[in-house]
Amino acid sequence: MNSITAEAGLGVGYAFNTCEDQTGCPGDGLAPFTIAGGIGEWFTESSAIELRFANTFEQRPGSSFMLAFVGPSIQQWIGTRVWVGAGAGIAIAHGTRTEVVFSFDVRAGVLLQKTQQHTVNVSIEAAPAISGGDTSTPVSLLVGYQHL
Repeated sequence: MNSITAEAGLGVGYAFNTCEDQTGCPGDGLAPFTIAGGIGEWFTESSAIELRFANTFEQRPGSSFMLAFVGPSIQQWIGTRVWVGAGAGIAIAHGTRTEVVFSFDVRAGVLLQKTQQHTVNVSIEAAPAISGGDTSTPVSLLVGYQHL
C-alpha cells in the first residue's frame, strides 16, 4: 500500500429525523443523492486516518435539505474484504436556515474488486447530526472507489 489513500463514493439513502418540538419537525425523507469521500494516510498496513466528507441531499415536499459531514475519520480493514470506519466532526445543515452542529460518521464496507492499488466497494454509511434535542440521521448505500 502507498502511504496516501483517497476514496470517493456515490449513493442513495434515507434521512431519519427526530425533533424535540414535533410541530416544526420535517419528518423522515428520501435522500436521493449522497456523495462521500476522503483523503488520508495509512499508519499501519490495515489502518488509515483521513479527512472525510459525506454530503446527503434530502427531498422534502416543497423543499430540499442538505447535510454535510466533515471531520477526521479512522478506517480499519478487517481481513481482506471488509472494512469499518468512524469519525467525529461537524455537520453543516442547510434547509430553511443554515446551522453548524456536532456530527459523527460510521460506515462499513465490503470489497467487490481489487487490483494492486485500487478497490471498488459497496458500503453503508450513517452521519447523525445533533442540534439540541433534534437529530437528523442520513443512512446511505454507496458504491465507492478507493486508491490504496
